[in-house]
Amino acid sequence: MTTENDNNGIDDNKAEEPSAAYETANNNRIQIFHSFEEMNESQYEHWRNLSHLQRLQEHYKLLTITFTTEELNSNSNRIIFDH
Repeated sequence: MTTENDNNGIDDNKAEEPSAAYETANNNRIQIFHSFEEMNESQYEHWRNLSHLQRLQEHYKLLTITFTTEELNSNSNRIIFDH
């Protein structure tokens, strides 16, 4: 069953593609792997090819996606990088 609203006959129940952009590595292409081993080897190769600074930047990006600013700044969840 479909219903139409008063906005120029636009169908309220119509599903549309998401408009979000997905960030990918390796020149903006998505890889499809045929085994877990192939996937793991690709990830290892990706990390091996990064410089030390790039690795830290990627780790920091993952941390900021995963944790809130308050969690990252609390004393109990302190991460220290020694050089």
